[in-house]
Amino acid sequence: MENKPTYHDLLKLFFGVRGEDFSLPNMDQKKLEKIQKYLKHLSFREEKEISSIIERLYGSLPENRFFKEDTVLEEIAVIFSRRKIKIEKLAENIQAWTKKGSLAFDIIAYNTEAAIVINLYSAVDRADIDEFLDDVEHFKSYFQEFKDHALYCAMGMIDIDEESFKYANTKGIYLLRKSTDVIKIINKRAFKPAIW
Repeated sequence: MENKPTYHDLLKLFFGVRGEDFSLPNMDQKKLEKIQKYLKHLSFREEKEISSIIERLYGSLPENRFFKEDTVLEEIAVIFSRRKIKIEKLAENIQAWTKKGSLAFDIIAYNTEAAIVINLYSAVDRADIDEFLDDVEHFKSYFQEFKDHALYCAMGMIDIDEESFKYANTKGIYLLRKSTDVIKIINKRAFKPAIW
């Protein structure tokens, strides 16, 4: 009989990725609920790392569970060229460290004048949007090589609720949604992207 990862396994992986000890009997309800919510809204980078561990332990996972980054990369240049942002280069899993801490993004797409930072999610809510915007606000202080670029931001997801969709639009975030194997910008027609 094929072994499948249990929720307990996912919790262990959640803490293992962070180098923390895990003990389910000692888990209080508030912390458990927080972890449950977090696991529902993992970033692509965290999903990729955890799914890799699960696959080594249990074999392959069902298809379409995760937002496939290679699919996104193939289409980013095309979809943003339609928005008059010509993409010349792409970088994945970018990270920077300063005395203040570290900052990471899943993808950056750029040319000599403009850059788009992109994080990928399975689902997006308002808390994810606020956290992402906070990271974008600090982007140029960590990535000095882009200090003179016009900076845009985008969130890629499979699911987003209506309230979060409206909120992200008002904040000027490009929204990319996966539908089968196609990535589309799903912002409203009157959308105006924010520029940092």
